Amino acid sequence: MNKMRSMMVDPLSNVVVNTGFHVEFGVKKGGVTNIHSQDDTGILEIRKQGKRLFYRGDMLYVEDSGWFQLNRIYLIKETENLIMYRGLMMERSDTSLLVLPVFGGTRHDVSFTDHLLNAYLHREDHEDGSIWILMKRPYNPNSQYENAIHFFESSDYFVKKETLGDQFEMITMDVPEHFETELILIKQGKFSEIGNFHKQRIYEFHNIRDKYNKMRLELEKSDILREKMENEYDIHIPEGSELRSRINDDRETFYNKLIINEHSKGIE
Repeated sequence: MNKMRSMMVDPLSNVVVNTGFHVEFGVKKGGVTNIHSQDDTGILEIRKQGKRLFYRGDMLYVEDSGWFQLNRIYLIKETENLIMYRGLMMERSDTSLLVLPVFGGTRHDVSFTDHLLNAYLHREDHEDGSIWILMKRPYNPNSQYENAIHFFESSDYFVKKETLGDQFEMITMDVPEHFETELILIKQGKFSEIGNFHKQRIYEFHNIRDKYNKMRLELEKSDILREKMENEYDIHIPEGSELRSRINDDRETFYNKLIINEHSKGIE
């Protein structure tokens, strides 16, 4: 496990928790602040005054919110006195966007923004065939989290709930039999061939009402989006092509390395 670093020590400021896996933080200017080793996936290292401040994979502790593993670091903006960064424990999976709605309810019912970190098609050391939902327990119990857990536990497809480390709970759900064909299409990247019933379920779950919403345009294989993408990327996209990128198995897999066991007393 990488070395612990606390948001409570200088030079960090303006720490904002946006979701259970997404935190923003500022590095105060003064002296020399350098970003080193940036690649296509984001920033590998942040240095200040020649010393390492954060490296990809380091842990950031936020009081009352817990640990955040900075598996992705992106530059947001730079002001006169501050450089703002976005740190992600993980990226939102297609399972959470396209598969999770099959269990009913809405984003509010499952605490999609605050406590539901992700959903997965695959899990390290487990056979495929289930849907795994990763929840982040709040430090102070609240009804929103408890209601979300109850929502899943009340489902006909609920299998079990496990405690992982100090912060997480993993919920295992069976794949509904009536959804198996749709799931195959999603895995194959044939998003436009998903049945209208499940498409509507996706729109209802995410409260998508705008007919020009990007996800809706992708699933409907819209000519409007295709033409926009052709102009933006200066490419030709044949009519009838899928407009959503195929799923990334790495992003759809839960890895044991994400389990956090350290307590706040380990802050340095």
